[in-house]
Amino acid sequence: ARAAATAMAACAPPVAERRPHAVRFGRVEGETRGECDGLLEPPLERQDDYFWLRDDKRADEAVLAHLRAENAHFESAAEAMGLKEAHA
Repeated sequence: ARAAATAMAACAPPVAERRPHAVRFGRVEGETRGECDGLLEPPLERQDDYFWLRDDKRADEAVLAHLRAENAHFESAAEAMGLKEAHA
């Protein structure tokens, strides 16, 4: 267990870059959000620094590269902790 903890500490997980992006909630001019009397008026705005990771088409190379790095980190950590099954 101690060796696994040491190996984990040596291999830091990838950290997504923070890219400030404003997300608006409620009645937003130019957007169709349904016919609802309950939409916020005025709309609220929140900061989402990780909005760039949303890639509905799975085509943004920066997002895909980050996901590959996360997967590689998981595989490495699982192997270091003895959780990875041997495949024949």
